[in-house]
Amino acid sequence: MALAMKDKPREAAALKALGSSYHYASNHERALEYKKRALNAYEDLNDMPMVGVMLNNIGNGVSVMGDEKGAIPYFEKSLKISEDFENHNMIAITSFCLGRSYVRLGQPEKGVPYFNRSLKISKNITKAPKTEMWALNGPGNAYNKMKLPKMAIPLLDRTIKISDSINRKADKAVAFDYRATSYELSGNFEKALQDSRMFKLVSDSIAALERLDEIERLAVAYETEKRKPKSSCSKRKSKH
Repeated sequence: MALAMKDKPREAAALKALGSSYHYASNHERALEYKKRALNAYEDLNDMPMVGVMLNNIGNGVSVMGDEKGAIPYFEKSLKISEDFENHNMIAITSFCLGRSYVRLGQPEKGVPYFNRSLKISKNITKAPKTEMWALNGPGNAYNKMKLPKMAIPLLDRTIKISDSINRKADKAVAFDYRATSYELSGNFEKALQDSRMFKLVSDSIAALERLDEIERLAVAYETEKRKPKSSCSKRKSKH
């Protein structure tokens, strides 16, 4: 039986959520399957802003699986739709994704303009610190690849400053890693070593928090199971 029109948005949202769940569980093939089904569902609904979102999600899924060339067409289509609908948040995110793909393909000079666009929007329009940090780390890495570490360092300094203000450790760890490379390329080996140590320190603290989260999740599951009422209709052994 075909779904009623009123149920189709719920189906699309459920497919999108399943895609995200499989993505975070590192089951990337299943994630991609559900993301593509969600894309089809949003296309059927003619919900073009969400089509743009799903194209970006699929591009990220393809990228995670190691196919950067295959990811770029999805990002380009997503960017065009987001521009048409003036979805500035998605323009910033997808511009960052395109820049990252070009860096990974060994074309950092092609990625930098996308990072710059993402940074401009994140800082001045959407005012989104998380996206701003991505857009700072991205060219920081790109400039290192281009052997321009002095252009990278101020950007990475800014990421670390923002991350301290909003307690965003993952992006801070990335910034320390990239800045260590910048200092090494600049010949400042003492600062490179300091940043390498900070990268390990922050990374270890992230891992510890993830372990605590997992312990807490298991504890909650255990307590929930304990509180379940036991069945009162357990079978007695029959007497013969």
